[in-house]
Amino acid sequence: MKSIVIVTIGSVIVSIGIYKGIRKVLYKRDVTNKASFARLIKYVLVFINSMIFLGQFEQTKPIMSYLAASSGVVALVLGVAAKDAFGNLCSGLMILTFKPFVEGDLIKVNQGELIGYVESIRFRHTIIRTYESNRIIVPNSTLNSATIENAFFQDTRKNNYLEIEVSYGTNIDLAIDILK
Repeated sequence: MKSIVIVTIGSVIVSIGIYKGIRKVLYKRDVTNKASFARLIKYVLVFINSMIFLGQFEQTKPIMSYLAASSGVVALVLGVAAKDAFGNLCSGLMILTFKPFVEGDLIKVNQGELIGYVESIRFRHTIIRTYESNRIIVPNSTLNSATIENAFFQDTRKNNYLEIEVSYGTNIDLAIDILK
């Protein structure tokens, strides 16, 4: 019983240290969805601590070994059942990591199919506010495979070009002066 308490307290202390360290790094850097990353890390650490705690009891060891042996089948079933959710999660991680757009950017998806400001980027979906102030919830897997034009990506200025045709005998300097 004493070893169970020591192992449990030790794993909880290590997990709290890991969580606080990762959270400190997240909040120092420019991570888009800090709270969601911190919450995901917290859930993973709670799951790991639960498995460590349950593994200490003699009654749960046969169950734990059975789960370890059948984990491939369970993973396959869960993978098939949650393939869309997992795809959205991976796409959300890609968007949050590589930042093709951030909150507040004006984006155009698939040559104007959807135009609006990015309000929120989550692991599963992104919320886009249109010009009519409608909120569109787009799955991240859709955005990850779409063509996105970001008006605020690097430079907020927009270039406009004007092409003017002149004949061969035209005085180019005079034409430029007239345009100025």
